[in-house]
Amino acid sequence: MTSGSGLLLVKEFNEKVGLHDLIRSVQLKDHANHTEHTNDAVIMQKIYQNIGATTPKIMIIV
Repeated sequence: MTSGSGLLLVKEFNEKVGLHDLIRSVQLKDHANHTEHTNDAVIMQKIYQNIGATTPKIMIIV
């Protein structure tokens, strides 16, 4: 059993409209060399966190 918060549908929508590709194409002036994750991955994570926090929680039995 898992709680997906409905994010699977959001991820599928993101893949259809190409949101991640659009974010990846944005050039940020962040020259930090100590980061482990790319800027686009961090932005996508924040988007999913915000959506997950406002989406009604559902339980999925797998």
